[in-house]
Amino acid sequence: MRLYRSVLAVGVSAGVATALVAAGTLSAFADVARGVRVSVAGNGAQGDGESGSPAVNADGRIVAFASVAPNLVAADSNGTTDVFVHDTVDRATTLVSVATDGRQGNDRSTSPAVSTSGRYVAFTSAATNLVAGDTNRSRDVFVRDLVTGTTVLASVSGTGEPGDGHSTRPSISADGRYVAFRSEAGNFIAGGTGGRSRVFVRDLVAGRTTLVTEAASGQPGYGDGLFSPAALARPEISADGRYVTFESEAGDLVGDDTNGRSDVFVRDLAAGATSRVSVSSSGRQTSGASDKPSISADGRYIAFRSTAQDLLDGDPQLWSQIYLHDRDTGRTELVSRSGSNDPAARDCDLPALSGNGRYLAFTSRATNLVDGDADSRPDLFVRDLVKGTVVRVTASAAGGQLDGNPVLNVAISGAGRHVAYDSRAANIVEPDTNAAGDVFLHNLDG
Repeated sequence: MRLYRSVLAVGVSAGVATALVAAGTLSAFADVARGVRVSVAGNGAQGDGESGSPAVNADGRIVAFASVAPNLVAADSNGTTDVFVHDTVDRATTLVSVATDGRQGNDRSTSPAVSTSGRYVAFTSAATNLVAGDTNRSRDVFVRDLVTGTTVLASVSGTGEPGDGHSTRPSISADGRYVAFRSEAGNFIAGGTGGRSRVFVRDLVAGRTTLVTEAASGQPGYGDGLFSPAALARPEISADGRYVTFESEAGDLVGDDTNGRSDVFVRDLAAGATSRVSVSSSGRQTSGASDKPSISADGRYIAFRSTAQDLLDGDPQLWSQIYLHDRDTGRTELVSRSGSNDPAARDCDLPALSGNGRYLAFTSRATNLVDGDADSRPDLFVRDLVKGTVVRVTASAAGGQLDGNPVLNVAISGAGRHVAYDSRAANIVEPDTNAAGDVFLHNLDG
């Protein structure tokens, strides 16, 4: 059962660094420490099945993940993939994908997202017994409150009806009030048609469901059809729930979108306005596709991947690179660079921006980003956008190369001190004898 999805240096402007200093985010960034495995039982036993898709809270204490392993908690008897959280301080592992009365889900649960404190966990599930009245036979988005032990259905219409299509890939605000997610449900908007992927935000307090992928005309973006989805990958929501970033091939979300490519957008829910961020610093649209956005807590910075060769004026790129867009200044910069300011010499992927906007995690096959990277397998790197330094996170317990396909998903804490990832490599920790993918956490402060 596959749990995975297709999971730095001078070159960031002084303006970005100055803004981060002003925000009080400067602090020491030590060499990377060895990873610890967190997809384990409370007694430290390794999982006897695949684990993946990590999410981490702001201070790195709580890591959520999906796993098919039945031995992570006592009496896990449902025989399917569940969502768990591991507390790295008290070493406890808790089953999240359960009903309020404690019943285990009767179908697979995946794709967790965690609030700042770690109290709230959003996740996708095909289970029909997590809440009463779940009869839509579709995947839904749920939120579990780990303090009160309650589970609620988040992917509902404004009147509280479950969606008539699949809802997946949640992202949750800092306080757990707002949940952004993808959905193919047609009953979340008036006159909507099912089977088309859109992005919505659910306000769990006010009981409102809001369309994010809205055209300037106020109608759903026309690119939400079968061959041109308005919502492709996981959306990301800012800490206060005001901003949502997403990728889309729709051509009517903003004016003058004529490139026919996937672009990265941000929706200001307070202003009711959408802007495109996968543009050059002069605001020019690109000829290549951009996707996989990641947003800072305040919504100012958005990192994304792009295959475009014309995002930087006069500096065409041959590989997919990671870029950072500053919404305050309009500046777009290439950030997947080495310590000597050279762009990555191979494709880059999976950008994850810390909440404070200072640290960027990403994967790359490039061997020129750090010294001693001897193979072309995808490694996980973290770049300090203020100091311009790059560290490689993925290393074996002995400090060498990994022995397997290293990184499939990545998450970074709000402070940028902890990076979680999943891997099938068997030499990150010792002993690792389960012949399965695991979830690891690195403390970047050592």
